[in-house]
Amino acid sequence: MAPMTTNHPIDILDADALSAPPTGGVGLTLMMPTERAGREVRENPIRLRNLLDVAFEQLQDAGSLAADEAEEWLLPLRELHNDAEFWQEQADSLLILLDAERLDIFRLYADLPEKTYVDANWDLVPLIDELSHDGQLHLLTFSPNKVRLFPHRRHPHRPARSGRHARQRR
Repeated sequence: MAPMTTNHPIDILDADALSAPPTGGVGLTLMMPTERAGREVRENPIRLRNLLDVAFEQLQDAGSLAADEAEEWLLPLRELHNDAEFWQEQADSLLILLDAERLDIFRLYADLPEKTYVDANWDLVPLIDELSHDGQLHLLTFSPNKVRLFPHRRHPHRPARSGRHARQRR
C-alpha cells in the first residue's frame, strides 16, 4: 500500500487521487464529520472505529474481500484510533479513499455526511456542494458514445437539455 496522504485542505484537494478509479475494481470511500475542539474531540476515533466496522461488513457483503483480506485492508485506518498526533489537528470532516494500493486521507474544511461506500468507483457526490461556492456547478460526463451535461442539484442528477429541446430558465 502506498504511503498515507494527510492534512490536505479542500482548496488543494488532489484531483489525481479523486479522478483515478480504485485499483483492483473495489474501493472504500469513507466520509466522517470531525470535531475540532472541546470534549467532543474524543468522539472522533470512536466514530472512525464504528465506520470501519460498517466498512468491514460492506467489503464482505459486496463479495469483494474475504474477512481476513478486509481486515488487512482496514488495518492502517484502525491504527489511527490510538494515534493521538493524528487526532490533534482536525478540520471539519475527513474524506478517506482506500483501495488495494493506496490510502488517501483528506482533512476538509467542509461539512460532509457520515458515510461508508464500497464500490468500483469513489462516491464523491457530497463534495459537489462544497466545491460549488457560487451555487452553480455542472458535471460533464464522457463515454465512447455520449457526452452529457448535468446541472448540479441537491436531488438526483438528470442530464441538462441542449439544442432545440432545451428550455430557457427564468
